[in-house]
Parts: sequence; C-alpha cells; structure tokens
Amino acid sequence: PHVIGTEAFVTRSFQPNRTATVGSAAAFVDVLYSPGVDLIALGNTLLTGLIARDRIGGRLPGACAIANRVFEGFVEGLAEIYRGQYRHFGTPEVIATKAVWDSALYFGFNTLLFRHGLSGDARFLARIQPELLTLRALQARVQGRFRRGDPAPLLPAGNATVEWGHIDWLMSAYYGAEEQTDEAGVIHQLRSMLSSLERVGRQIEGVA
Repeated sequence: PHVIGTEAFVTRSFQPNRTATVGSAAAFVDVLYSPGVDLIALGNTLLTGLIARDRIGGRLPGACAIANRVFEGFVEGLAEIYRGQYRHFGTPEVIATKAVWDSALYFGFNTLLFRHGLSGDARFLARIQPELLTLRALQARVQGRFRRGDPAPLLPAGNATVEWGHIDWLMSAYYGAEEQTDEAGVIHQLRSMLSSLERVGRQIEGVA
C-alpha cells in the first residue's frame, strides 16, 4: 500500500508567526519512490525567500499563503504520479511509457521553473495561469490512463529500457530547462514543451 491512508501527507509548512516545517516533517509521498530531495529543495527555497522577505520588513501572511499553495500543489503533483499505479509497474510497456512522460513533465515544467527561481513567484505563476490549467488537465488525463494500465505505448513492445538520448522531444525538455535569458524565454520554452506534451498525451491516450 503506497500513497494511501496516512502514508502520504503534507503539512501547512509556512506560518506568518515565523515558524516553518521543512524536510520529511513537511511532506512525504511514498516509502519507496518518494522524491524527498525535490521536496526538501523546494521547501527550503520557499523558506529562504520568506526569511529574506521578513528581514527587509515585508509582510508575511500573503507570502506564506502563496508558499503553502505552491508547496502543497507540488506534493500533490508528485503523489499523482504514483497513486494507484504500482500494480502496473511490472508491465514493461507501461512503465517505459510512464518514465518518458513523467521525466518530460519533470524537466519541462518543474525543473524549468525551479532553475529560474520562479516556482514560488506569485506574479509569474499568475502570468502562466492558462498554461498551468492546461498542464494540470493533461496530466490528470494521462495519469488516469497509467492508473488503468492501458496507455498506448510510446516504445516498442517488450522495451523496458528508456534511452533518453534517442527521444528528441524529451531531450528538448531536458536541455530547455537550462538557463534562459529572461522570463519571456522561460514562457516560450514552457509553451513549446506544453505543445509537445499535448501531442504525446494524445498518443498515450490513443487518439493521436
């Protein structure tokens, strides 16, 4: 049993009274596959931003609320990629396709925003709200196919090895997460990646 009951949790990590919960006390996704380093990195980054804001006299209540929404959304997004899917992890075609999809989303969205210091930027997140809504809906549909165990495979039958370097659009997500010159470049890369994900999502859903 993974990502069910009390095994997965997320706390209200950041409080306006200058208290915070970080590390494994702040959130936990799964005993086998929990990406704890990612949770620690994002949580500590958000906390550092709040400390810096407080030191220059900035108001904390609104900033804490935003940080909590960002962190809780990230945890829920991670839980979604595991929830109800373990029974299919022994099927090579399913897990290979899933590895490609999850990696592309990780590089093309999470890494892209984190590397540019935009994961907790309320102004930027508001700016990309249409892209966020599209991405969430697409992710829900595709993970639903993985949960049912019937995605249309992206790789040949029996192939459980994913050679990332041979998948051009996946490598585009990987290298696209590198430093962009400005926010416009980040948005351009995000939209380009979203277009690729929509195409691949249709393929996984069998409607490409």
